[in-house]
Amino acid sequence: MLRKPLERGVHGRRWLIASPQHMSAGIANTCKRCFSVEGAETEEDEHEILFFSLRHAATVTLKEMHQFGAQANNKRALLLAAQFLHEELPIRLARRVRELKKLPFGLGETAAMTQVRKLYEKSFFQIRRTPTPKTLEIEENFTQVLDRMMSEHNNVQATVARGLQELLTREGDFAV
Repeated sequence: MLRKPLERGVHGRRWLIASPQHMSAGIANTCKRCFSVEGAETEEDEHEILFFSLRHAATVTLKEMHQFGAQANNKRALLLAAQFLHEELPIRLARRVRELKKLPFGLGETAAMTQVRKLYEKSFFQIRRTPTPKTLEIEENFTQVLDRMMSEHNNVQATVARGLQELLTREGDFAV
């Protein structure tokens, strides 16, 4: 079972945290049959992205974002924001990977959707392999990683549209 004591995150929210190593062999084997990560270098990488895809993303309200943005010149606020993103983005990316694999009608297997999924997997591992921002210097490096990632993700919408077009071409008059 994936239960551990509740721990506090960057913003004081509580959630269950368990490492991929704590997954039972049964869960890992069951999940492996339906979830494999092409971008993973090792089996531990596959478990890691699966583990993160099963976690719940934090809810952030517009009011919270506005309050945080109002403190843009505050170095402590920037560091907290970077720590929050370092913690939260892998969860969201891993969930997108899992969702892309589960798309209906074979859409997830189109070349374009595979390209998007691999991009999300690559971004997931880039963030996970970047140290948690604890100093302003590390925060700057993390921000540069995010900037590069954002530019790599610029064409995701067009690529998803291309994937839909591939599916329609492949299936002919298939009614979605």
